[in-house]
Amino acid sequence: MTREVPNKITLEAMKEAQEMFRSPEKYKKYDSVDSMMEDILGEV
Repeated sequence: MTREVPNKITLEAMKEAQEMFRSPEKYKKYDSVDSMMEDILGEV
């Protein structure tokens, strides 16, 4: 059985997720998907 090696983009995303887990205070938090989408897209 062979294991696939993650590509560079996947490895970077995994590192980013680990950092978010270790230091959640550095990142925005949302109470709902609606508030997250509003922040991303602006009021529509």
